Amino acid sequence: MRGLLLGAVAGVAILSGCGAHAVEDPPSLDQIAAATRSDSYRFETSMGSEGIDNAFTGTATGAADPAKRRGVIRYRFDGPDEEELEMEVRRIGDDTYTRYSGEGSVFEDGWSKEPTSEADELTGPFGAFSEPHRAADALAQHGRDVETGPGERIDGVSTTVYHATVPTIELLGGGATKARRDELEKEIRETDSESAEVEASAGADGLLRRLELQIPITEEGDTGHFRISMRFFDFGKPVDVEAPPASERQAIPVPGGNGEPCGYAARPHTAEEVIDALRADGFIVTPTCLYEETTIAAVDESDDSNDTFVVCVVAQGPEPPKEEDMDLFDDNVSCAAPAAQRPRVRTILDGL
Repeated sequence: MRGLLLGAVAGVAILSGCGAHAVEDPPSLDQIAAATRSDSYRFETSMGSEGIDNAFTGTATGAADPAKRRGVIRYRFDGPDEEELEMEVRRIGDDTYTRYSGEGSVFEDGWSKEPTSEADELTGPFGAFSEPHRAADALAQHGRDVETGPGERIDGVSTTVYHATVPTIELLGGGATKARRDELEKEIRETDSESAEVEASAGADGLLRRLELQIPITEEGDTGHFRISMRFFDFGKPVDVEAPPASERQAIPVPGGNGEPCGYAARPHTAEEVIDALRADGFIVTPTCLYEETTIAAVDESDDSNDTFVVCVVAQGPEPPKEEDMDLFDDNVSCAAPAAQRPRVRTILDGL
């Protein structure tokens, strides 16, 4: 559950309730979702876990423009062993760029680039908590036992506070494919984290000013919770996000610290060629570096059966790895595929 939240989370503090000011005509949750979805904003977040092993704290800052599908978020996490991990994500329409750094990262500095749809699928929805319209939509559509009352003045604006219980899957998995939702639901069930307590504060204009939530968590017999808080401001201001320079968009180095690049430039077939061919055939592709090879996991999201998961390995040398479970070979490329997928993958390899 902790890893699940790290891919799509942002920050925390519970409302104190003091200094409340009533809003004469408070907006509905539907109005809040619509207003927050249509405007750009900046945000500050904090987060943390309590009561379980491997507790962590984190902060994040960023900006987003949901209408233009542009955003940037910078995370910093402090782990249980005083390890520090920093992550920056830039979303520009159909492209998402990600960079990891810090003591807790197995990667060196450098940007990876993925289609936004695949980045969302692999790490959780890009803005489940860093784009508030997603959380606002979940609250409006799935909030239970909603209570409303006068809230605090936030940045000089009188607010209404809304308290509700929301299914955690709707906060984390809004917009995800069935396969992704099934994975999230399984982990949520295993950690007894089915429901989250949510408090949202919005002004008369319907814009979300603060979002706070608490998610229970059970791990290895310990019961604790995640506390997450976000403050939103600078609504309507332009959000400028630039793609990283091409010189900084490098292959992810090998996990383990030797700094050698993975085999994207392999021959006779490159990892890029295999990735592009699989994507062109409808697969969602996840490349990972292992030693001098590139491992590619490919899933066809259009098919809900279990027969669509394919793993390919691209070696730098002219010969493919001699793995016993690899049943399709083509020069320096080898793939493991279920029987139903073998003709399809064979066709892809033959087309390289």
